[in-house]
Amino acid sequence: MTDMRRALTKAFQTLAVLTVAAVGAAVAHAEEAPPPQSKAEAIAEQSARTSVGVWKSTMRMGDRLFEKGHFEEAQSAYELALVHSPEGEDRANNLYRLATALIERQMYPEALPHLERAMNMVDHIPSTDSLYYALLESYVFASIKTGREQDVSGQAMELLAIKSGKPSPWFTHGVDRRLTHRPTGIVFPLEVAGLVRAAETTLDAKAGEVSVPYLLDGPEGRLSIAVYLLPAGDDTAEDHFRAALNAALDRLPDARRLSAGFQRVSHTKGEAAGHHSLFSYEDTASQTPFLGQLYVFQVGTTIIKYRISYPASMTDIAAEHVPAYLEAFDWPVS
Repeated sequence: MTDMRRALTKAFQTLAVLTVAAVGAAVAHAEEAPPPQSKAEAIAEQSARTSVGVWKSTMRMGDRLFEKGHFEEAQSAYELALVHSPEGEDRANNLYRLATALIERQMYPEALPHLERAMNMVDHIPSTDSLYYALLESYVFASIKTGREQDVSGQAMELLAIKSGKPSPWFTHGVDRRLTHRPTGIVFPLEVAGLVRAAETTLDAKAGEVSVPYLLDGPEGRLSIAVYLLPAGDDTAEDHFRAALNAALDRLPDARRLSAGFQRVSHTKGEAAGHHSLFSYEDTASQTPFLGQLYVFQVGTTIIKYRISYPASMTDIAAEHVPAYLEAFDWPVS
């Protein structure tokens, strides 16, 4: 057994122990001070929360192993995560990751059933167009590799139709789960500096404005870094910065600008100078204080905007991950 597999086995055992301990704590709490709901309901609620936590942790472990090229260990992580995965889109995402790990191991026949299950899950969910596209692309690829070209002719035609306009003509999805912005060649990996990529969005098809969000779930909330790409047009980077900042301050409840100025950041290809602002606001859903950041850079004829948000209680986590993300991001060459 390799050191990696030993570490992975130990991590899985730890997760299992934590799951049992958390459910046991729920039982004890229900016995000591029963809440308004029944004991069984309290235990079921705590068990569900714990199961989702184990799923997220195991998925992140699998993603890190996948990015490092440890595909067999990533497969094991995704298989364990599947035991705890919620229904619907989350489970479809889990199946997709498991299938791509199998594809990387050239286990194409084994990948196909997982892709089929996931496509059936998301086929009628409008918000999962990007996931369905990625599933379909992987399914066609794995089918061709197993000699089933004729069997997937219909899916191949559907894939060509999607590529011509849905869900986004601005991106290319790679089987390795990398997302490439066609006009600039910018590559969006599955994970950057600990943040995991979510589905991309075309905001203005005519203007070519798109966004790709990255997310990091913490104990007190979520850190979100959304990357926006659009042609500069006749406006300067400062024009785009002022328009985006004013829109954020007008839209967010109790928004207050804390700072604004010119800032330089390091990245994979050197340094970039751009506009930056820090502001505070209140999240209406949770009624908790949040902080937001806005960065705007211009590289050639492309505007790159970062919209960053996180609970104020996650300031230390943001201070670690935001600069690391900016540094690791695959910038275009101007």
